[in-house]
Amino acid sequence: MSNTRTVVDTRAARVVALVLAIALAAVFYAVWKEEVSTLFGDLTAPEAEGLAVTHEDPAVAACLETRIADVDQMREDGLIDDAQHEVFAERAASLCVAQAAGR
Repeated sequence: MSNTRTVVDTRAARVVALVLAIALAAVFYAVWKEEVSTLFGDLTAPEAEGLAVTHEDPAVAACLETRIADVDQMREDGLIDDAQHEVFAERAASLCVAQAAGR
């Protein structure tokens, strides 16, 4: 058996390989993170970004008037009970605010 060492067997080569592996992992993470945001969009709420949309906004008020009237009509027709009416009204309000924030 020969006891000769090549450059590949040195500690320096192993350190270089480790540094390259860490650099590649960082690049892969950056690409993955960009792809996730491209596929799923920005997952933060519009209010968190400073887009203050309130019920005083004319678009929200008009949407709320229509949606709440529809939910009220569903309750009067017996399609939903009082508990469901409350949930549906809250969801309608959330929908109106989200639509106004997205315009």
